[in-house]
Amino acid sequence: MNNDWVKELVPGDRVIVSYMRREEIKKVERLTKTQVVLVGGSKFNRSHGGSVGNGSFTYLYQYDTDRAMEILRQSRARRIHSRTSLNLLKKCTLNELNQILDILEEADAR
Repeated sequence: MNNDWVKELVPGDRVIVSYMRREEIKKVERLTKTQVVLVGGSKFNRSHGGSVGNGSFTYLYQYDTDRAMEILRQSRARRIHSRTSLNLLKKCTLNELNQILDILEEADAR
């Protein structure tokens, strides 16, 4: 993996963190000689982009706008899925339920 882009990182830059089943957009908090430290404390090796001290299949990738937009779309879909329950829908007004149904039907038509 070519990680030459890591040499150009500065605190505040955005990066993509890839976990086994999802990706997130994170900000660089600081850099050491051997590590990239993200806001929240996650650490990655500067030479190969792998997670430090985690032991999982978590890697750091260069920020890409198109990929970031897809990550945000997937994140929103997961949030909606996790919050959708019969109890939540019981609290919606008829107008709100119609709006939700219209959105879902429009997405189905694509």
